[in-house]
Amino acid sequence: MKNIISEPLNFYNRHNFHVVKCKSDQLNIIINELVNDSIRPINIGLEVSNKIKLAGLKHLTIKIQELLNHLVESNSTEIFSGKPKVIALYNLGILFEPSIKFNVEQILKELSKQYCLIILWDGDIDDNYILHWGKQKENFQINLSDIKPLIIDKTS
Repeated sequence: MKNIISEPLNFYNRHNFHVVKCKSDQLNIIINELVNDSIRPINIGLEVSNKIKLAGLKHLTIKIQELLNHLVESNSTEIFSGKPKVIALYNLGILFEPSIKFNVEQILKELSKQYCLIILWDGDIDDNYILHWGKQKENFQINLSDIKPLIIDKTS
């Protein structure tokens, strides 16, 4: 299995977005590859749940937005000189919680204008760049069809 960085990361003019399609049992292997390539993978579910415990529910959407911005900014790494800093995110499901009222796809797209985002995805991906969790597609999805990110398939 090739490392993520040995794959041809594309740096788009406007969005720097990559999705690593993997199986759940491959996640730790891919995380280790990223760490070996000096890319910090961030477990969004863990970070957000810790923030919720500490901050409570008041102004939750704003606090989660600030946390996400801080995590990406403080953990992104310059891998290629002159290119956007790179960060990997996984376990995004908590961002779809109704109490958070978060526009996941808009926020990720905005972050990908400044940073190279690598999303580790162990769910389903449709041919038209819709990331989802199978039967929950109608309720929980990230539609990336307008930016067409590079999909790196690690499932085989």
